[in-house]
Amino acid sequence: MVIPIVFEEAIGQYILSVSKQYDYVFVGDRPEYTCSVNANVHFLIENPLKWERIKHDGSTLLISQLATVQPGLEHEYSVESKSTDNEVSFTLNFSQGVKKNYDGQWRCVLYDKFNILLAERKVEIHVIQLFDRMAFQLGNTTNDLLGIKPFPLSLEEGSYNSVCKTWGSNPAAAVKIYLDNTELIGNPQVAVVDTNDTGPPNVYNVEKRNTINLFSSDKNKILKCMSVVYNDTVMNEDISFKLHIYKHEEANPVIKCENVSAFNGDRHVSLTCYIKLDGIRCGDNIYWENLETGEKFKREGEGKSYWVVCKV
Repeated sequence: MVIPIVFEEAIGQYILSVSKQYDYVFVGDRPEYTCSVNANVHFLIENPLKWERIKHDGSTLLISQLATVQPGLEHEYSVESKSTDNEVSFTLNFSQGVKKNYDGQWRCVLYDKFNILLAERKVEIHVIQLFDRMAFQLGNTTNDLLGIKPFPLSLEEGSYNSVCKTWGSNPAAAVKIYLDNTELIGNPQVAVVDTNDTGPPNVYNVEKRNTINLFSSDKNKILKCMSVVYNDTVMNEDISFKLHIYKHEEANPVIKCENVSAFNGDRHVSLTCYIKLDGIRCGDNIYWENLETGEKFKREGEGKSYWVVCKV
């Protein structure tokens, strides 16, 4: 059995109530909000109940009086009324679905015959906007690829700053950083309004910072940033690093190259060099260099007369 929750305000012997005070919706959704008063129709003839929208500039837009939608707004809204012997309710519907700029406050208000406000109940509508970008930085390395396998990262033991950011969500994303399954508390997240967005609604950029001490025992652990907008069924994204942590004494590479003899004019000469370094990858900054000219020959370079192959 579902028990409805209502929010009430008493006006003398009368009670004004709404079905919701806060709601999170997407563009295109068609929510319904019901406002009720424990009075009869005769009371409302002299004390009209209205739906109004409080716009972002502070002005008020009258949507309906009783069940009559204001001229020019009939294509956007409809109001359905129901009555019993001791209660009348008015349900606001969005005929074309929720629009982005509907974010904000709406209110059900009761006036007396002199248009003096007797009571009001507000409904705060939040139009959900998913963030359009996310990035996770550890030390000097930034990863902005969502939801793929962890990005391998080799680091020497030490203390590193991690920063996870999202841009352009409403409400502000909830950002958390984990080392394997342990949440790293760090600094509280900071959410600021994105002033580059023309809104409404306001959208938020969020930043979560941590300082983390990494040791060789953290080898192969996953450092992950998770960002949730509203709840994890709406938007739940993550970016992660697979850590390879080595000690300082392991940081000096051992390089061994094989000498090669060649005749002048030989068409194919193969040079081979071996680099031993814990955690090294082909994607690291590795290249051959001509010591006479300073020319560098890199993997996937554009040279027409050479190619560089890297194998692990």
